Amino acid sequence: MNDEPIDQYDVIFVTKNTRAKSRDAKKAEKGKKYLVTSWYKSIHGTVKIFCIDHSLESFVTTSSCAKTIFNIYKTGSFEIKNEISLWQKSLIDWKTKTYVPVMLMHYYSWEGNPITTTKNGESVLVGRPLQESSEKAFWLNKKHVHDEDIIFLNRSSFKQDKRLKGRMSEVFSVRIPSWLESKLNI
Repeated sequence: MNDEPIDQYDVIFVTKNTRAKSRDAKKAEKGKKYLVTSWYKSIHGTVKIFCIDHSLESFVTTSSCAKTIFNIYKTGSFEIKNEISLWQKSLIDWKTKTYVPVMLMHYYSWEGNPITTTKNGESVLVGRPLQESSEKAFWLNKKHVHDEDIIFLNRSSFKQDKRLKGRMSEVFSVRIPSWLESKLNI
């Protein structure tokens, strides 16, 4: 069993055949490298991993069948710089292929800033366009936004105005995973 935790955007090496199943993905093949796009822990404690290869196909395996090699955003090793670049390109291409565009809206913060963010800046308070009240707004984490669209999530062309706190701000478009779009019913 692999005790090393799996993280999103890890490059993994599949060490043995898996019994994992998914209706949307093939079984990962022993002896090949894949990029982790997401994972979850089942109620039985099995860590199920969803990953892609360079051809942008989706695969599934479990943590007991894979070994982490490196994370494409947390590794600065010069020796594998080219490999990291290839995996980053594959990830962007996969997101472009699978993410869906949605229209969202920022809300003014209580300080009057045209965007409301969490303290760590990882999530932004957004809602559906023309939804006057922020009561039905939700926090969108930037990890769920296409890399090329993060600038639209984190910036606004509107000026600070304390009189508008909690009100609608700017409408913008970003691409998010289709499962998230369905879950949020956008």
